[in-house]
Amino acid sequence: MQEAYALSIIAEVGAAFMGFIVIFTVLSRRDGRLSGSDSLRARALMNAAVFVTLLSLSPIAIYELGVAEDKVWRIQNWAAAFFITMIMVFQRLNERRTEASWLNEMGVLTAGVAWIAVLVSMIIFVVGGLELFNVPSSGLYILGLITMLGMASLVFISIVTQRFL
Repeated sequence: MQEAYALSIIAEVGAAFMGFIVIFTVLSRRDGRLSGSDSLRARALMNAAVFVTLLSLSPIAIYELGVAEDKVWRIQNWAAAFFITMIMVFQRLNERRTEASWLNEMGVLTAGVAWIAVLVSMIIFVVGGLELFNVPSSGLYILGLITMLGMASLVFISIVTQRFL
């Protein structure tokens, strides 16, 4: 599987985001809790980081189990589309629970770009799962993960600028 190198780099970036958010969570607590806006940003970044890391490593594991490479990418594209849907639902529920909204906490531009990145990556995964346009599913899969990393980077920048600058 020649895509393993790219997937491992994507997984490393996702793991780095997870490490940052753990440190951020420990250092940002006040009275044992995170504020609503910090909690919203932390969960968004952690969801994206865990998603990207796990879905970067899972194709390699499935391929090693003996599944044909073309089926691996189809399975992974559909799994990724499913997990993005779950992330969107959990993020929306988190907004309601913390009474903080993306628009208020991150600004319209940042929140809008983040949600658009998530939707674009979902479309990329669905197109890869359906094998439309005769484009290799592995390339679409990696492109979808990179789009999710872009969204995670945007949340990371939001955390750093809102909290530390």
